[in-house]
Amino acid sequence: MSGKCNRKRPYRIYIYVSKEELDEITSKAKMAGLSVGEFGRRVFRKEKIIVPPSADERELIMEVRRIGSNLNQIVRKYHALDIDPSPALEVCVKDIESIKKLLEERRYDGSNINLGNIRPSG
Repeated sequence: MSGKCNRKRPYRIYIYVSKEELDEITSKAKMAGLSVGEFGRRVFRKEKIIVPPSADERELIMEVRRIGSNLNQIVRKYHALDIDPSPALEVCVKDIESIKKLLEERRYDGSNINLGNIRPSG
């Protein structure tokens, strides 16, 4: 073996990929904040790869949380005053919760990391 030998991982696997596959793997590894090697090890072990949200997505998630919190407080106030809140308001609260959940799951579930069509040669 040439170069630095990692005592924890002294063995190397060679695979051949096209330029497009290499670009895709490199891009997805970078998106996940991992080296290509660590990304490959996790893919081959079928581990969930967690992709942190971008700054824009974090801001959007926080805004949806704030809106949901405000709507929840409004509904609680209605209930505290023993007033039946509008069914539309309750639907809004449920919709906000659904949107929040979808936004959080979109990036964290690893569903955007799919290398099903990339296989080692040999």
